[in-house]
Amino acid sequence: MGWLVWVLVAIGLGVGEVLTPGLFFLGPVALAAVAAAVVSALGAGSVFSLLVFIVGSLASLAILSGATGRIAQVGSIFGGHHWVGISGPVVTLGLLLLAVRTAMTRTFDRPFAMGLAVYAVVTLVAGRLAVTSAWVDWAGIILKR
Repeated sequence: MGWLVWVLVAIGLGVGEVLTPGLFFLGPVALAAVAAAVVSALGAGSVFSLLVFIVGSLASLAILSGATGRIAQVGSIFGGHHWVGISGPVVTLGLLLLAVRTAMTRTFDRPFAMGLAVYAVVTLVAGRLAVTSAWVDWAGIILKR
């Protein structure tokens, strides 16, 4: 029965992808929901299916970020550096998962919330720093240019 929930989540995300042109981040997350549905249908528990969904979402969005980072027009579409534009949905998805988990278990997952907060801060700092000359200088030192 858990697989059906994941199929419905995938369908909802797919519909959201179609209804929000230009925000192509729901499609990769829908693919992660399909992976979670397959794992659940094969008999995995709900916790493992959720883990597959989270890891699949992050992996697909990371691939999307890497691919779109090579397209010059992406900065104007997402309103800035592509790390911030692509990581925004990841943070939003994390907040949604935290809210759902808190509502379902009636307990607050402090380690997850702290990890999500650190991820958000690091993403914002890296996104802001990546467009400065200091970033280029540090990269030159690290890569020994």
